[in-house]
Amino acid sequence: MKLSCPSCGALIPATDTNVDTGVAKCQACSEVINIFEALGLPNPAVAQTSSAPRQELIPRPSRMVVEDLGNAMWSVHWRWFEPSLFLLMFFCIAWDSFLVFWYTMAFTHNGPWIMIVFPMAHLAVGVGLT
Repeated sequence: MKLSCPSCGALIPATDTNVDTGVAKCQACSEVINIFEALGLPNPAVAQTSSAPRQELIPRPSRMVVEDLGNAMWSVHWRWFEPSLFLLMFFCIAWDSFLVFWYTMAFTHNGPWIMIVFPMAHLAVGVGLT
């Protein structure tokens, strides 16, 4: 489908159109055109503002609860706990226990400096996960 400018008749390339906003700009005369009116198509933005019930574009996650409190106030609750977090908890305990053992050995037996510096990234990961 080709779109031409109603003012000067020049063809408008697809790069100068924005379908999301429904606007096109003519390079020849700088005229701003409503694409939907020019092509005789219904404007989807006008159709959405009608009294029809609002349709969810993206489904809400099952763990999210939205409550309408009235007076334009909303309450959103998110259940963050999942049984898979038990696996992460046991992993963190094992990881942190090993690091406590490692640093205990390094400091009590006057370990070399590499024994203290090397696991710094591992220590940061352990603190972040915990």
